[in-house]
This record gives sequence, structure tokens and C-alpha cells, in this order.
Amino acid sequence: MGGVVPPLNDHTKVILGGFEEAYRFLQGISDSLLNQNGPLRSMFAQNAQFIFRSTALYSLILRRALHPAYLRHGVDFSVQLDVLARKSLNSADKALTWALIRAETASLWQLDIPRFTARGDENALNAGSKDPIVGCYVNSAWDTARAKIDSLCETDLRWQLALSVGTFDVRSANLGNDGLDGSAGEEYGEIEPLGKDKLLDIAADLANEVEAKAFRLADGALGWMVLNYSPATERYTLQPMENDLYTTVAPVWACSLRRWQISWRIPHTQRWRAPH
Repeated sequence: MGGVVPPLNDHTKVILGGFEEAYRFLQGISDSLLNQNGPLRSMFAQNAQFIFRSTALYSLILRRALHPAYLRHGVDFSVQLDVLARKSLNSADKALTWALIRAETASLWQLDIPRFTARGDENALNAGSKDPIVGCYVNSAWDTARAKIDSLCETDLRWQLALSVGTFDVRSANLGNDGLDGSAGEEYGEIEPLGKDKLLDIAADLANEVEAKAFRLADGALGWMVLNYSPATERYTLQPMENDLYTTVAPVWACSLRRWQISWRIPHTQRWRAPH
């Protein structure tokens, strides 16, 4: 606005409140959304365009192939189109990949930009030929949407809200905003020390929050999303926490274990110790 980036973090509560309200609205009408005769089902019965490669890439390949040097023999023209197959040589599913490449090549031979379409309730692609390419998706878009709507719950809502807060942190980090509200120089009076029980309660609440933000990785292990700086792009992104020198899950596990110890008030002599 006027060349000034608005302080989004000043409106975090409002944004998260609106997201939660919309989430609960969808959760409340989930039965209608999942109905086979509902409006959502009919929308997924329509055709939608599938972008396999960018139009700019197709145009670049076609312009290069139309150079007079490659128009004297069909082989020379065909070689220029073979660049489409370069990244697919090591594909795990060659049958599917080559079917897509054949469809692309056929369109380019007609001097057309390849165009793929798919129905939202099918897992096949239509490349303009009479035979669709079946098995392009593990599940149809409709099946995926149904699974997502059916999974709306309080646990997922807390996870989505946590991710939203994480995106605000990413934005502040990339803008060089330290998140302070202008009270950095404010002086505080003498702070009364907290008692042992109060400190234990705060520690337990913190550990519960850490545990609530955990998610399952592909290998089944627990993970947490953290800010990760990429030197190549000079930007921060949200990435799963890694086991390296600077970001490791060990302290987080220790925090969760500490919560378990606090909850049960286990005597110090009986608390878990790491094996030597």
C-alpha cells in the first residue's frame, strides 16, 4: 500500500479467527458437500485443464524446431522435439510417462500447443485423442476432496492454524521484521519470581503445545515444522526439522519427555536417563 508493506502480524488474530470460522462452516456442511447429488459433486464432473508443462516451454521448443535448418528433413524436426523426453529417461513409471510424451509430440507435430484435460471424478487424462491416458492419478480429484472434507476435525484445525501462524513468521523473517510491536525500549518494574508449581505448569503447557504441533513424517517418525533459511534464495521457508548441527529434534523430544515427567511428578531418582 503506497510502497509500504502492511504489518500483517498486527492482524493475526483477525485472520486466524476468519480462517477458523470458515473451517467450522465447511465442517458443519460436510454432509451436504459429500452428497453424491450435491453441487460439489457436479462441479467435479466437469473437465479441467491439466498443466503438465508450461506453455512457454512448448512455445520455445516449437520455435526452435521451426528453424529452417530443421525443416529440411522430418528426422531433424523430430530430434528437436525429443528434448521433451530428456528428463523422463529415468522415470519410475515409463509406461505412463511415455504415453504423455507421445501425446505432446503428436500435438507439436501439428504445430499445436499440447493441451490435457481431465474430469474431476476420473484418474485419466484426455490429450485430444480417442483413447484417454488412464492411471495418471492415484486418486481422482473428487476422491481427494472427499477424503479431505471427511477429515475435518479439531486436531486438523489446530494443525492448520499452527501452519498459518508459521506462514506469518516466514513473512516477517523475509521482510526483516523482528516482530516487535515498538515496546522494545519499554521499561518494566521488578518481576516477582514464580513459584515451583507455577513454573512446572508453564513448562507443561509449553511441552503440550510442542507435542500438539507434531506431525508424522513419511517414515512414521514425529516431526515439527520450523523456519529454514535457504542461502540460494536468501529467503526463509517452512520446512520439517532436520537432524543436523543447528536444527535437531532431540531437544524437542526432551521437552516432550519432560512434560511426561512433570505430569506424573516422578521422583528425580526414578526419572529416565539416556543410556551411556
